[in-house]
Amino acid sequence: TDDPASLFVANEPISDFPGFEIFAKEREGNIMKDVTIIKLDDSKYAVWTTHATTAEIRYDDEQALLELDLFGMNQIARDENDPKDIEAYKPGLNAVRWTVPIDLKPLLEKSRRESPSTLVSSELAERIANDDSLSEKKLSTMRTELNKRMSFSMACLTFVLIGIPLGVTAQRRETSIGFLLSLVIAIVYFLFIIIADTMRDNPGAKPHLLMWLPNVIFVGLGLILFLRLSRK
Repeated sequence: TDDPASLFVANEPISDFPGFEIFAKEREGNIMKDVTIIKLDDSKYAVWTTHATTAEIRYDDEQALLELDLFGMNQIARDENDPKDIEAYKPGLNAVRWTVPIDLKPLLEKSRRESPSTLVSSELAERIANDDSLSEKKLSTMRTELNKRMSFSMACLTFVLIGIPLGVTAQRRETSIGFLLSLVIAIVYFLFIIIADTMRDNPGAKPHLLMWLPNVIFVGLGLILFLRLSRK
């Protein structure tokens, strides 16, 4: 978001920008060399193909617009009404300088829309409550992400409740066992979190509720250990 130009990597196909396929053999700063740009329609068919000896990258942050100033370019364009017909192409266009504008709003919106982890908790809660356009899978993903954050916030209390009685018990027997107990507890806790996270796209499994399962188990175990310790 801060530097879209970082997506341009030399000698690698660039498919991050919706509607474009870009390839550059070299890049030095904001200057790319031996650049090929393919404009795609909604069905992913090539509308035109442009090659330029050099291209300069410019970014307008306010308008979320990326502009490629092409120098020494030539272009072959297909019939926009039937881009599948590879023989129906227009005569080549040649220019000393030509600018290709790339609107980044769809890319930025797609990134925010498809990545709940990039949203702050208040945004997640608002979308869960008010966004009627969300599918069941997307809604489940957002609920799971929000509940995971709240579950992690409670983890410190959970570890304290189970850690204190275990620590006291371990000190009475053998100090080295404390490290082993801590390792086992951490592995089991995060194993539950990972399993619930892998089910985030399955609304029927209630993954947002599964996120609380390790806290419930270890808080319950901690209270039992506290009661047993208090009796001693």
